[in-house]
Amino acid sequence: MSAGVLPRADVHVNNGRIEAVGPDLTAAGAEVIDAADMIVMPGFIDTHYHMWSALGRNFVGDGFGYFPAKNATSTHYQPVDFYNSVLLGLVELANAGVTLNTAYLRPRSRGTVRLAGRDPNAAPLIDPNYWEDSYDRQMSIAGVNLAREIMRQNALKPFVLAERVPGPACKSDEDIAEYAFRSAKTDHHPAGTCAMGTGKLSVVSPELKLHGIDGLRVCDASVMP
Repeated sequence: MSAGVLPRADVHVNNGRIEAVGPDLTAAGAEVIDAADMIVMPGFIDTHYHMWSALGRNFVGDGFGYFPAKNATSTHYQPVDFYNSVLLGLVELANAGVTLNTAYLRPRSRGTVRLAGRDPNAAPLIDPNYWEDSYDRQMSIAGVNLAREIMRQNALKPFVLAERVPGPACKSDEDIAEYAFRSAKTDHHPAGTCAMGTGKLSVVSPELKLHGIDGLRVCDASVMP
């Protein structure tokens, strides 16, 4: 399936099946849905947020995080879902979007990892304690403002139709902070959480040998400088 690069396009959907993608489509008796500046599939969602192209990676909300969402939905996927995700991802290219993420890599906030009980197989109690330090909040807000400044440069104006998220209504630092609290996530690639070296605070030696236990090395991103 190839629709090419189109300044605008119509999508003909019949009983959940994509029949055609192209400019100025007509279909007798079809309901017309105005989806200017975004692609909306009847019965689905706004695919600008890439939900279908990533099989529900953003199926999260307040109080329902990324991993619980994946765990709750992954067993329900069928081969046809993967097929449809590819089709819907291609449809999205008719009016593609761009995402610019910001990440503050030296947070001052400190969380905790505690034992849940005496059962060694029980999952630990992890509290990242994000934004406990006000400086982390300031840097996160600054990151959003910088991202906006980049995307508003004259060189990008021909390509950026509008800001969808957080959107023009999000203006003050308080608005940005509230948006960040609702939407932020980890990058799932922690690095340098355990010091490598020879000092008292180091966990492993430069040869990755765990201090205090013979015959054990730690060889993953947690000890990368």
